[in-house]
Parts: sequence; structure tokens; C-alpha cells
Amino acid sequence: MLSAAAGAGFAGVFLADGFGRARWRGQVLGLVSAIAATVMGALVGSAIALSVAAATVPNATVIEALEIVPLFGFVAILDGLTNSVPVAVTWALSMAAVQMWLLRVRHGGRATSAASI
Repeated sequence: MLSAAAGAGFAGVFLADGFGRARWRGQVLGLVSAIAATVMGALVGSAIALSVAAATVPNATVIEALEIVPLFGFVAILDGLTNSVPVAVTWALSMAAVQMWLLRVRHGGRATSAASI
């Protein structure tokens, strides 16, 4: 959980600017940012987790662990989003909430509904 939180935080810092834009282009950018943040967060989180795991296994190197990070990160994302409806729904709702909240923050509370975008 700690490595996942660190990965999500890292991705959020770099991709937060993609959320909260108005109009249809802003919605598309928000969707792309949500997907990119999820992928980046999974890659960073799995890199941390596998590095720590490699450090505890005799004769394993961190480089060997980092070589499988992309595969491990994508497997974690696909498994979570395709095998568990609650996970997929929670992800979609949380990304939509971030988009709507930042839309409201950026536009001073004026654009609070889809009709006003």
C-alpha cells in the first residue's frame, strides 16, 4: 500500500495540470491524464515494491527487479480494473471527482455542471 500511495502521489504531482480543464477538450485531456496517472503510478509503485522485494531476496539485484516493472505494473492495473467491478467503478468515480473538483477550483465555482462546460 505504501508503494502504491507513493506511486500515485508521484503521478499526481506531474499530471495534475491535465485535470480541471473546461469544454470537451478539457474532458478528453482529463481522461488522458487519468489513464496516464494510473499507468505512471502503477509503474512507480511497482518499481518501489519490487526494489524492496529484491533487496530482501538473496542473490537478487535491484536491476533484475526493475526489468520486470513495466510488466508487473500493467498486470496490476489490468487485473484490478478487469476482474473487480468495484475497483473499476471506484477508479472511474475518483477520476471524475478529481476532474469536477479541479474544474470548479480553476473556474471559481462557475462551471459546476456538465451543462455549463
